[in-house]
Amino acid sequence: MYILLADDDEDDRFFFEEAVVNSGINFALSMVNDGEELIQKIKNELENLPDLIFLDLNMPRMSGEECLAEIKTHFLNLKTYRS
Repeated sequence: MYILLADDDEDDRFFFEEAVVNSGINFALSMVNDGEELIQKIKNELENLPDLIFLDLNMPRMSGEECLAEIKTHFLNLKTYRS
């Protein structure tokens, strides 16, 4: 499973990573600092989109809500969901 976390708080990123590591889930984790980085990462990795995105709603430059709108508008149908 490929997980992408967008959060501007370094402590929150650390605690999130610790929680996922301790969950026993087999995963690859990428982290970005804000919404603009998230959108750019998705654009650059269209062949390897994340299975799951965790998104802080209060970020500088582009809020989580703005990211959700951008993802819904431009990227929602790019990934085929697995069963």
